Amino acid sequence: MQQKIITSLSERLKAPLPGWKAQKIMSPVSSDRYLKHPHDAKQAAVMILFSPDSDDMLQITYIKRTSLHQDDPHGGQISFPGGGREDIDTDLQDTAVRECHEEIGIKPSDYKVIGALSPIYVYVSNYYVQSYVGYTSQPLSYTLQASEVAQVINVPLSNLLHDNVIKNMDYKVRGSTIKNMPYYDLQPHVLWGATAMITSELLYLIKEIA
Repeated sequence: MQQKIITSLSERLKAPLPGWKAQKIMSPVSSDRYLKHPHDAKQAAVMILFSPDSDDMLQITYIKRTSLHQDDPHGGQISFPGGGREDIDTDLQDTAVRECHEEIGIKPSDYKVIGALSPIYVYVSNYYVQSYVGYTSQPLSYTLQASEVAQVINVPLSNLLHDNVIKNMDYKVRGSTIKNMPYYDLQPHVLWGATAMITSELLYLIKEIA
């Protein structure tokens, strides 16, 4: 079953993507600011990594970022492995692969990149983020970059596809409150913001091919 999903997803990623139509479902604010990136936006990339769990069912690897850096507006939040593009990166896929290795110890040879989702502009930190999708049929073993990653959070795909996983609440962040914010309830974790919007497009596609 997992191979069938991955094969179908790989083919679907070659076709036009839903982009904002799917991303906005989980947008924390009623705004299209995620679409309008300035010319000086910094480039970044993340890796959405599928692997089998102990029951051989698909799971997605998220990380909880550390709160060690006071200037990091995303500290303590749930995200995908990833980060800013560096001079050594040939392209943004290189960025995602390198960051995945640095942050959680997963080597490029451990998985295959099967495609990319729509980019998204994270205006809070001025990053234009490209998401890539990777897959391995083997269980993963992680080595965390302690300065960046507090923990790995593996979430079964079936949990994310559950009807009741999306909820709303008033959420306090950076000294203000976001009213009626949509989020994925991954108890005890709250998945919201740009990572939730990226996840939303991914799940939109998976539901489409199911």
